[in-house]
Amino acid sequence: MQFKKSILLAIMITLSSTANAALQTYNYTDEDSSVRVTSGRAKPCSNTAGKYTPRRNPDGSPGVSSANNNEITLLCITTVGDTCTADIFASRDCSGAKVGEAGLSLSKKSVSWVTSTNAKYVFTSENGGTVLKVNYPTSHFSEVTKK
Repeated sequence: MQFKKSILLAIMITLSSTANAALQTYNYTDEDSSVRVTSGRAKPCSNTAGKYTPRRNPDGSPGVSSANNNEITLLCITTVGDTCTADIFASRDCSGAKVGEAGLSLSKKSVSWVTSTNAKYVFTSENGGTVLKVNYPTSHFSEVTKK
């Protein structure tokens, strides 16, 4: 009986830690950002799950959002295969022009690849794909400071 309780406890701890693992997004731009899933039949915008990344704060610190494994699974539920693809938008509701594209490994819950489709934005994936950063290219900062 003690053995069964230990196994059950180990399973519960594993599920709990998996559910709380997060994909963090840091936004260093002046625009909110959101993603629209493009793989699978359903193509939800992240804001349907209440998820978007706010613009940077007035003090220059990044706007931050996170998505846990359950939220990622919900958004990518109709994706077939391991890679959930998404278009990235510089708005909180997936409106406007696409500014980037990304692929997310559903088994690892991490960004596999990310690319910009708009020269105004730079996307970087860090920490094994669990951190995504949105920024302006360095040249954008020199143009802003010249004004």
